[in-house]
Formats: sequence, structure tokens, C-alpha cells
Amino acid sequence: PATGSFESPSGGGAAGGAGMFEPDDCTKSHYTSLLAKVSTRVESSAQVAAELEETLEKVRDAYRQHLELLKGLELERIDLEAAAQWLHSTRENWRSQQAVQKIQPSIELDKRLAAEGRGALVESREVGANIAKVSAQVQNLRRLREALERQLGEKRHKLRLETTLLDHCGEGLAALEKRVQRRTASSQAGARGAGGPRRRSNNEPTVLSHPKRGFGKRGSDLTALVRLNAGGGDDGW
Repeated sequence: PATGSFESPSGGGAAGGAGMFEPDDCTKSHYTSLLAKVSTRVESSAQVAAELEETLEKVRDAYRQHLELLKGLELERIDLEAAAQWLHSTRENWRSQQAVQKIQPSIELDKRLAAEGRGALVESREVGANIAKVSAQVQNLRRLREALERQLGEKRHKLRLETTLLDHCGEGLAALEKRVQRRTASSQAGARGAGGPRRRSNNEPTVLSHPKRGFGKRGSDLTALVRLNAGGGDDGW
């Protein structure tokens, strides 16, 4: 190998090696940016899911109240129809008995029974109209409830995916932090060991050993190469 000083891609010799671009720094930057974006998405999705749950609960309450109202109206209509039928039957019985017993009919009583019967039928028709309106509202609330349940299910599924991605980003960033810390500690330890000149032992190899795969990918490999080139031989580091 040449004995000249090693220069980083940005130039400047060994001094420039300290500011050399590290792949982990770029990866960390991407992870940090992605973590912030995903965290924002998770918070937004969680808020939307909470709002959907609140709205869905209100719609469910309104749906149950309308069902109770519809049930009450049905019972009221049944009672009115039964009352109208009873008044009609009573009026007919009075007429039959008066005819058999040859009793002078009570015109006033007959009018009152007829009026009450007509009133019961009118109220029954009004209740029937209200039943139709409430039934339509019940159908609308049911469709709205189903749509909200579908949207909430989709939002919860999306929130689970985003939460999983957020956890992955956090774990990846933590792993990168540990790797950077180990590399920094290794570089500092190497710098302290090279603080003073020393004689190389005859047993030390004259060729820098490195892993067979990808020499120069680690910051410690580049730092060692710079020191070896700067030594200029076996006189010292």
C-alpha cells in the first residue's frame, strides 16, 4: 500500500476522516424522520378512532331509544284499536238489547259511544302515521350504525398496522443508537491507545488484518488504515 495519507471523499487527509459520511447516520436520519411521521399518524388515527367510537355510541343509544319508542307506539295503537272495537261492539249490543226488550233507545248514549269510537279510530290512525315516521328513522339509524361500525373497524385495523410500524421504527432506531455508541466508544478507545509513540513488537503483523467481507465498511477499519499510512513504516504509530 502507498505510504501517503488517506483522504476521505471530502478531502483533507486524516483530519477529514473524522467527518466522513457514515451509512448509519443516514439510516438513523431516515428512521428518525419516519418515526416522527408515523407517530403523528398514530396519534391522528387514535383520535379519529376515539371520535368514531363516541359517535357510534351516540347512534346506538338513539337507535335503542327509537326502538323503545316504536314499541310503545305499537302498543298504543293496539290499545286504541281495541278500544274502538269495544265501543263499536258495545254500541251494537245496546241496540240489540233495546230492540229485543223494546226499550226506548238512549240517543245521547248512542251518540257518546259513536263519538268515542270515532275518536279512538282517529287516534289510532295518527299513531300509525307516527309509527311510519319512527320506523323510517330506525332504518336510517341502522344504516348509519352499520356504516360507523365498518369505518371504525377499518380505522382500528389501520391503527394496529401503524402502531406495529411505529414499534418497528423505535426498535430499529434503538438498535442504531447502540451500534453508533459502540462504534464511538471503540474509536475513542483507539484514540487513547494511540496517544503516545511506541515501538512495534516484532510479533505484531505488518499487514492490517480485517474481516474478509467488506473491509472499510466499519469506521474502525478506516481509522486504523489512516494511522497505518501516517506511521510510514515500523518506527512507530
